[in-house]
Amino acid sequence: MRMTKRHLSWMQRLSLNGAAALLAAARAEAQRAIEAARTAAQDERRSGLDQVDQEAEAILLQARQASETEQGRVASDASEQLVTLITLVTRRYIEESLTESERRAVTQKLILASLNEMEDTASR
Repeated sequence: MRMTKRHLSWMQRLSLNGAAALLAAARAEAQRAIEAARTAAQDERRSGLDQVDQEAEAILLQARQASETEQGRVASDASEQLVTLITLVTRRYIEESLTESERRAVTQKLILASLNEMEDTASR
């Protein structure tokens, strides 16, 4: 069978149509791959951001706990220093302004008050 120009042109068209179909299929596949890559990138970005948020929350919680611990320690130290200062001031006042017998009387009253307080605490 001899190929005529008409046959060649029909075969060329068939070949061009096949090539166009392959090209369209390749474009569609490339578009699907691009969309899949975008979706995967967005999912990965969201996952990364979620992880960063969780880590930030953990760091903030740890910082809050450390701050609360430090505040408690500072308050305890301040209370201790205040009690020490009040004790020193009271002793000095007693020593400078009271006579020996007055100091003994105040000391006895303080001891009794302390014992009563301990007794009340123990009975609760």
